[in-house]
Amino acid sequence: MEQANKKLEEAKEEEQKQYDAMKLRIQYLYENSTDNSIWSAILESNGLSDMLNRIEYATDLYKSDRELMTSYQNAVKKVEDWTMQLADEMDSLLALQDKYQTQQGELKTLMAKLEKQKDAYAQQLAEAQKQAQDYKKTISKQEAIIRAQEAAAARANANTYDGGGTGASGGIASDSYLKDPDCNPSQTTDVSGADIVAFAQQFVGNPYVWGGNSLTNGVDCSGFVHQVYAHFGISTPRYSQAFKSVGQPVSYQNIQAGDVVVYPGHVAIYIGNGNIVEAQSTRAGITNSRPVNCHTITAIRRLV
Repeated sequence: MEQANKKLEEAKEEEQKQYDAMKLRIQYLYENSTDNSIWSAILESNGLSDMLNRIEYATDLYKSDRELMTSYQNAVKKVEDWTMQLADEMDSLLALQDKYQTQQGELKTLMAKLEKQKDAYAQQLAEAQKQAQDYKKTISKQEAIIRAQEAAAARANANTYDGGGTGASGGIASDSYLKDPDCNPSQTTDVSGADIVAFAQQFVGNPYVWGGNSLTNGVDCSGFVHQVYAHFGISTPRYSQAFKSVGQPVSYQNIQAGDVVVYPGHVAIYIGNGNIVEAQSTRAGITNSRPVNCHTITAIRRLV
């Protein structure tokens, strides 16, 4: 566009220059015209040689005027050409401008739509966060209830499971899998049940402390099982009844060393030969002498 404007200005200057030259020539012819035309001058020549010279002069003069006219016409044509080109470029620019304005409008529409979507997503996120907070509060309340129940069960356990209690007085809950001879899942980790038992039995004789988490200084029943499995990188719950849903179910018939045994308000680890290792009670501490069916079995789970 800038180049076309420059060329147009140059063409207009050339046109004006040629126009001025033509105007001067016409003015000269007008001011110097007489009743005797150039043909009179030729006819008044002195001899043939003079006539030929005057004819040649007239021819050159005519040729010069013709060239001047042609130059002027070319200059006018050039101005017209550049004017048309400039007009075409202007049309192209206007078309681009229209397209740009259309795209700008579409972009604004899209941005407005995205803004609405963003606001909607923000609202949904806020609602989801509020629900998450509500769920978190509900879960915290439920956990508090569970902890209170576990605490009551643990305190009861300190008495109920205390003392000798070595007899096989318990039964098996009515859960169908506990009596299913085919309920015997295969090993799922590189840790063996024997590894679990060997590690757990190191702490026999250490104290029972309700709410404790130290296998050496004191631990309760669920804390004992939790810490033993944690040693092998296996995540478990911290409350006894939560062990009912971890790992894989195992029937009483297929119980193996390392399996977790759950009772009402209590949890232990089966060590084989019909016995369990457990954080038994405040009086007994951690023991490995009671039979697996010393109380009613509510769940058996395999975690390795």
